[in-house]
Amino acid sequence: MGMMRKTFFKEVGFGLVDVVLLLGIIHTISAQPYTIFFLFLKLM
Repeated sequence: MGMMRKTFFKEVGFGLVDVVLLLGIIHTISAQPYTIFFLFLKLM
């Protein structure tokens, strides 16, 4: 059970990284680097 939870969170974590990177690119284009930094801090 513990292992399954770890794997699940690992996969979800990688998915979140992909989404945040995509959002970061979009926000950079929108000239809002502050938003990326905030999202990055939330993930840490």
